[in-house]
Amino acid sequence: MSQSPEILVVIVHFRTLSEVLKCLESLAREAATVPQLKVSLWDNRSEDGSLERIREVSKDCGWDAWLEIHESEENLGFGAGNNAVIAPLLETGELAEHILLLNPDTVVCPGAILKLLRFQLEHSEADFVGPATSSSDCGPDITAFRFPGLISHIVEGFRFRTIARVFRKWEVAPALRSELHRCDWLSGGCVLIRRRVFETVGLFDSGFFLYFEEVDLCRRAAKHGFQSWYLPQAEILHHAGAATGLGRAGAPPQMPAYWFASRQRYYWNHYGRILTYLADAGFVAGRVSWLLLAKLSGRSRDDPPRFLRDFVAWNLLGLRWSGVRKSG
Repeated sequence: MSQSPEILVVIVHFRTLSEVLKCLESLAREAATVPQLKVSLWDNRSEDGSLERIREVSKDCGWDAWLEIHESEENLGFGAGNNAVIAPLLETGELAEHILLLNPDTVVCPGAILKLLRFQLEHSEADFVGPATSSSDCGPDITAFRFPGLISHIVEGFRFRTIARVFRKWEVAPALRSELHRCDWLSGGCVLIRRRVFETVGLFDSGFFLYFEEVDLCRRAAKHGFQSWYLPQAEILHHAGAATGLGRAGAPPQMPAYWFASRQRYYWNHYGRILTYLADAGFVAGRVSWLLLAKLSGRSRDDPPRFLRDFVAWNLLGLRWSGVRKSG
């Protein structure tokens, strides 16, 4: 590629110093092969000294040529944090043609950004492109999904393999595929998006603090004909849950309030409150059945602590608790 088009990498950071420095080191290597690459790091008010250290390392390593650092006055979450970087550039007409959303706890494998960029340039229909993402030595994780729906939500509650097989075509996380393919939505941990998506659809819904915001954006975009593609030839490493603790190995933590809030917002936005409530009731009925069978058969029950109780409280009883803005 003789002349690379401008590409903006947006990183929303919150208290992941060691991980984000590794991420920036990998981007420094990528900047050598993608000359017009720029990076904007939005710090969501970490207040742990990490921002100061990032600035020091950036200056010492000469990253200032391609790295711009912003400090937020509050923790905005993922979607609004990305919006804070993208919106002003979009309004002034200075937003890059290609925007790569990248988690701070990732490491970009050599050549990955160039592969994503080339694919998007060569395929006009590819408005969202995501790489193969590995969080362990076991190989790539599932990061290409189907849209969550009412049927898939109820089936998820049951957790019985027989039921899952019958309703396989509604499965949100289908089996990993090793070839290039189209999907409904891609993980926001690393996804390349064309500028025209934001111009047409708008920005992230800032009502999502964390989780489901990329699903919502892809769903809104799909209604306008924009497509999502999974490109396994491009690869990144992901140290999942560095900021939240969710997704890491070991015993799962209790699901935070913002997960329940985001999930409910997604379903309310796309299915309405009545259908969502009925689907939630179906989910609970299925999960109670599964838990009872697991107890009788002595099987392991690996739900997060108090998950069903919290789910019922939030979705069926309408109870709310604090904590939506305290973690990111």
